[in-house]
Amino acid sequence: AFPVLGFSAYKHFTRAAHKPFSHFICHHKAGAGSFARLLKMCLCQGGRVDKRVFIDSDDLTDLELIFDYVGSQSDRLVILCSKDIFSRPWCMGEMCFAMRNVVQTVRVIFPDFSPPSTEFIDAYDQYVPDVVCLASRGLGVADVKEA
Repeated sequence: AFPVLGFSAYKHFTRAAHKPFSHFICHHKAGAGSFARLLKMCLCQGGRVDKRVFIDSDDLTDLELIFDYVGSQSDRLVILCSKDIFSRPWCMGEMCFAMRNVVQTVRVIFPDFSPPSTEFIDAYDQYVPDVVCLASRGLGVADVKEA
């Protein structure tokens, strides 16, 4: 039992050490795009982080890989909780993959943010019909509602 436990711990820590991004910044561009840029600059300034900080406008070269960046290549997800964050399917997909891959998650709450109501969650696909775009990435409405 101890060799298996030791190997599991080794795999966990070596995988974390090889992730290229310390932070993945999840944001709704209209509501928090400028803040996302400022946050990245602050994190990178003065050696506050020892890895790169992911922001899609700088680091995304292939949309097909977006969920891999958050789920497998980042130490933590930073969700910039502005008013419309939950109405953006791609942001919800990032949250789903972070949750699926047990990525540490931190929320930054903006003044205009309100947590989603039970009604909004229950009828998510009616409020956000574009959520169907996540199906090709292996995510369904139930995954989004859980996140």
